[in-house]
Amino acid sequence: MPIGRSIGILGLGTLLASAGADELTQQVDRLAQPYVEHGVVVGMTVGFLAEGQERVRSYGRLSTTDDRAPDGRTVYEIGSVTKPITGILLGVAVARGEVREGQPAAELLPPGVRMPSCGGKPITLEHLATHTSGLPRLPDNFQPEEASNPYACYTETRLDAFLNEHALRRPPGERAEYSNLGAGLLGHLLARRADRDFQQLVAERIAQPLGMTDTAVSLSPEMRERLAPPHRADGSPDTGWDLAILAGAGGLRSTVQDMLRLLAAHLDPPDGVLGQAIERAWTIQPDPGEPPDFSMGWGWFVARDGQTRWHNGQTGGYRSMALVGREPPIAVVVLANTATAEVDRLAEDIFRLLAGHPVEPRTFESRPAKGP
Repeated sequence: MPIGRSIGILGLGTLLASAGADELTQQVDRLAQPYVEHGVVVGMTVGFLAEGQERVRSYGRLSTTDDRAPDGRTVYEIGSVTKPITGILLGVAVARGEVREGQPAAELLPPGVRMPSCGGKPITLEHLATHTSGLPRLPDNFQPEEASNPYACYTETRLDAFLNEHALRRPPGERAEYSNLGAGLLGHLLARRADRDFQQLVAERIAQPLGMTDTAVSLSPEMRERLAPPHRADGSPDTGWDLAILAGAGGLRSTVQDMLRLLAAHLDPPDGVLGQAIERAWTIQPDPGEPPDFSMGWGWFVARDGQTRWHNGQTGGYRSMALVGREPPIAVVVLANTATAEVDRLAEDIFRLLAGHPVEPRTFESRPAKGP
């Protein structure tokens, strides 16, 4: 899963109001098709919201040995795009009175487990949601037993052992430093507080209320049949990831149709606790004392324009990117079954197109996709 970076969606303001649905779809196709034609991705699904309309486009094929096209119900691993969902779960827990803003994370740990601290400052739940906890990207006892599925064997026992032994290098809140560990720990603590596992918590508090029927950590047999097989950046087959106890950092699978429901809820939050949580996670947090590499909500990165929220993700053979902005109200999600960062550029280009900026298709050197 990639380190966060600030992107600039600059000069937003004029939506493509003059473009009809067919014309807009054709322009998106022009941007997306070179990625498939030149072997950059094996297959991908694109979804976007503009002028109150939802559209889904699919490109390529399910795998190098399966010529069927993906669609809006094709399942992909979304990687770190899970993190904004974990941020919303924090907002729900706050709105329900289960936890407090600024609550020390140590208060949610089981007896016998301590949370590292430094300079007399505790790590709070907000620190975990904004990558300002001071925890490293990964725990130092992270020793994958399978390189092809590195998180699968990282257990709660190992996590507890790490927390008991780790010493922070700096006080929490002083610096933003991307941490899969911190986000995964947040998801674990919120699930523990609610006496649920992470998948149950997502289902009950976000997925079911928004009608996201295909978003889960563990796939049902029916969802597994719709899972797009993973591929490396060169097009060769790969293996997906299971994030086990750190699922809150990137363990969800989903579809473009489900992700559009999530993004639509950010453009028009529902009433009640979930809407309050979405608004809280959307809110830009104060910058830490040291100049940060990125501004954040709870789980969302904030682009340099100050209003676009975004996150990308990558697991063993998948890449994802989601962007959503309210001025104008537009959103884009791209899910691909190829682990290449090139997908991010496509999502950004489509977002700029929807915002009214001229965008030209990219050019690539062709390379044939590899077989199994």
